[in-house]
Order: sequence, then structure tokens, then C-alpha cells
Amino acid sequence: MGDEERFSTAALTPGRLGWLLVTFRAELLERWTQRVLQDPAVPDANRLPKPTLEDHVPALVERLVKRLVRHPVEPWGERVGREVGASGIGVAHAHQRIALDYSLPEALRELSLFRVTVLALCEEHHVTLHGEEAELLHATIDEMMTASASELERISRHMYEQLLRSAEAERERLKMMFQEAPAAICLLRGQDFTIELANLRILDVWGKTDSILGQPLMEAMPELKGQGFDDLLRGVLKRGVTYQSKEQLARLDRNRDGLLEDVYFDFVYVPLRATDGTIESVFVHAYEVTEKVIARRRAEGLREDAVREVRTREDLLAVVSHDLRNPLSTVLMGAKQIERWADESESGVRTKKAAGTIVKAVDRMNRLVNDLLDLAQLEAGQALPIEVERHDVVELARQAADQLEPLATSRRLTIRTNLTTPTYVLCDGDRVQQALSNLIGNAIKFTREGGVISVEARRTDGEVLLSVSDTGAGIPGDLVPNLFKPYWRADAQRKDGAGLGLSIVKAIVETHGGRIWVDTVPGKGSTFYFTLPAADAVPANKDEK
Repeated sequence: MGDEERFSTAALTPGRLGWLLVTFRAELLERWTQRVLQDPAVPDANRLPKPTLEDHVPALVERLVKRLVRHPVEPWGERVGREVGASGIGVAHAHQRIALDYSLPEALRELSLFRVTVLALCEEHHVTLHGEEAELLHATIDEMMTASASELERISRHMYEQLLRSAEAERERLKMMFQEAPAAICLLRGQDFTIELANLRILDVWGKTDSILGQPLMEAMPELKGQGFDDLLRGVLKRGVTYQSKEQLARLDRNRDGLLEDVYFDFVYVPLRATDGTIESVFVHAYEVTEKVIARRRAEGLREDAVREVRTREDLLAVVSHDLRNPLSTVLMGAKQIERWADESESGVRTKKAAGTIVKAVDRMNRLVNDLLDLAQLEAGQALPIEVERHDVVELARQAADQLEPLATSRRLTIRTNLTTPTYVLCDGDRVQQALSNLIGNAIKFTREGGVISVEARRTDGEVLLSVSDTGAGIPGDLVPNLFKPYWRADAQRKDGAGLGLSIVKAIVETHGGRIWVDTVPGKGSTFYFTLPAADAVPANKDEK
């Protein structure tokens, strides 16, 4: 049986409300929808599709019709709305609407428009509502509106409480972030710059406690008077422009003993405006940079010391280069003349020996002067000057060994050479001899009596490898990285050397495009190796320098 047949006029005697709700159900919903959409008091409805907008209203119509069928002529009483089930529909309607961000007035306005639409439809179709039917209709809609209003209010209150809890949790989180921030932060309010907020860092920097909160800045920290900070803050309040400063000096009584301490800050003053646009406070954000400033100044002092040291060294080199070389040349010439003039008498032999000693001393002095001048060039970032020619490196090594043979013999040392096959390189012969003499001289210096010093040269892949070995004490492993540094000596107690030799050797080798390194075994000795490019391995366009 269809709804039209079940809700015939006879079935609904004496009223016709049920017949109207069944027969014109679709028209009722359409008219209600249009009223809601056209009502400016329900603006949120315009963004909803029709099924979502109708929501629980069709269910309300069905419940009314079923109630009319069950008790068509009974007096309805006060419980009719609840008997229809309007409360449950109203609660469901409230949940759906609040999920769509409806306000309470908007949701209730929809239900009120439903009442108006039903009454207008009754009037249009000449349906007169009997007292019981009118009571049922109005009580049901009122019950649904009351239930919706109560549920919406409950949900709103619950959401409000959630928001309050969230806001409180966020406030606590922000408070914790503010207090534990690594930056020094405070908020100064009003013309007297009352300390409204101050985090732990700024209190620590100031040497204060939170007892200063609520006090004007200059009363809480009288030591700031006359340091210019109040003028800066007034300028920010007056002009409304952020002020920044780097490494600003502040003299603070951090230990609260009356003694002012120099403290440096990077900081920013930010003006904050009230809702009316006036500037009412200043936000202060600062980092203490005292250690950085002190470290930089210390570094600047060290740099100035280094500059003075370099200047002193340059002055010394100038003296060595000009004021020492000339007298040494004169002494050398005089000593050699004495050697030539001395006769074979007993006094002449003593004279010749003394002159020979002078010549050797002058030679050592000249080598030291040359080393100092070479080092000066290297420290100035200049390459050592070399004149490249084709040389037999075996002959260069033999000459260096022969020159130092007397010194080795005087110390009861033996120099052995493995230098037989001629091996040619492109090099500056004097410079390579200088490097070899330095390495052999070092071996003599650090080898005990009875020891052996070996000099070798052999051809390898495109290179010539030269080595100087000794049977001395060797070098501790932790000292090896320092060997080629200028002025460094393995035995700081020894005074026979300036610590320049190995650094000059390294520079000579690298200027030729070679490599240098050392193998050492403490207690057994050391071997210094270096390479030079073989003559036939050098490109044809490598001209002499």
C-alpha cells in the first residue's frame, strides 16, 4: 500500500495534515530549500549541495506522518514532540551543522523556516489544521529546535573549553620557549620602559632576578644611566623604527657588588604597536658576544705581533743581506790571502791552519746567509730562482759527498756512495748540490762516532731517486710532520743550526717539480728521499729558467 493510499482523507479524519505532508513532500522540501538559500540570515547554506542542506528534515516529515497514522484524533499533550522523536533528529541535525561551521542562529533559523514553509503550504492548499494537528506540528518543530539548540550549545561549550585548554597549553609552551630561549629577551612597556617580561637568559646576563619585573628599566639597573640606552629606546618609541646594533658595549653590575663589568651585545630594539596604532612597548632581542669580541681583539693583537715579528725579520734579513755579506766577503778574501802568503815554517803552518779555520767559518756563515735569504723569498710567496741545465746527478752527489768527507772523517764517520752509472736530470746544479750537502750535513750532525752515511742515486719511472741514509738515532714518529717547517729543530737543546736547512731542501726539490719524504726507525737511523725529473722525461718545451 502506498503512502498516498495510507494517508487518504478518510484515514486522517478529521485533519488533513498527514495527507498534505505525503502528497506535497517533494514540493515542501524544495520550497524550504529555496527559502533557506534566499534568507540572508543563513549565509552558510549557499555553499552546500541540496542533499547536505536538507539534512534531517525529510526524516522529520516521515516521523510526523507516522505519528499522525498511529493516533489521528487523540489529544496530543506536552509529550507529542518527544513521541515523534524530534529530539534525536535535532541532536543529529546539530552535529551535522556544527561540523559545517554553522552558528547556532543559522541552524535554528533553518528549522524556523521549515515551520513557515509548512504553514504556507497548508494555506495554499486550503488545509485547516485542527488544534491537535497544530499542536503536534509546532511541538515537534519546537522540540527539534530546542534539542538542536541545547546540543549546539553543549558542543560549542565543549569546543570552547578545548580551545581554552589548547590556548593554555600553547601559552605554557610559548612561555617555556621564551624562558629557555638562548637569546636574551625582554619586553619594555611605556615611557619609563617598565620591565614587563624578561627571560632567564637576560636576567642572567644582567645579573638580576625576576624581582625586577614591573620596575622601570633605569630603576632596576641604575648602572645603565648615562650609557645611552635610554636615548636609543626613546628614539625607537618616538620614530617607530627598529634599531639594531653590533658589539655594543654595556657596563653592568653583574655581580651586584658595585663593580661594573664590560659586556658586549648584538641586539635589536623592535617597536610594538597597540590596537589603536600607537607604539606602547619595545621588544628587546640580544645575544651576548663578549667572548667573541675578546677573542677577536686577542687575535688582532696576535696578528699585530706577527706583523711586527715579520717586519723585524725583514729588517734582520736586510742587515744580513747588505751589512753582513760585504764584511764576510772581505774576511774571506783576507783569510785566503793569508793562506797563500804563509810559508812552510812552524809559525807559517800555524798561520795557514788558523786562516783555514776562518775560511770554513765564513763558508758556514755564507751558507746561513743564503738560507735566510732563500727563506725570506719563500715566506714572501716567491719561488726560489733556479737555472735549469742538463746535469749528471751522480756527479753532483759525488761532489757534495766529497766536500763533506773531511767533516765526516773528523767525527769518525764513513760516507759510502753508490754512484756509478751517469744519470742525467734537468736541474739547477748549485741548488741540487745545496740540497744534498744539507742532507749529508744533517746526517753527519746526528750520527754517533763509527756510524755510516750512505748516498745513492738511481733511475725510476721517469724520475731519478736520490737518498741520504744514516745509522743515527732516528726520529720519533710524532716529530716527523714538523721536519720541514722553518726554524724547527728536532733537538731544541742543540745550538748548532737555525732549523732552516730541511725547509730549504724541500723548497728546492718542489721548485724542480720533485717530491721529498723521510723513512725513519728510532734507534736505527733515517733515510731522506727526494726525486728529480729525468732529463729525457721532461717535455721538450721546458726551457731553462
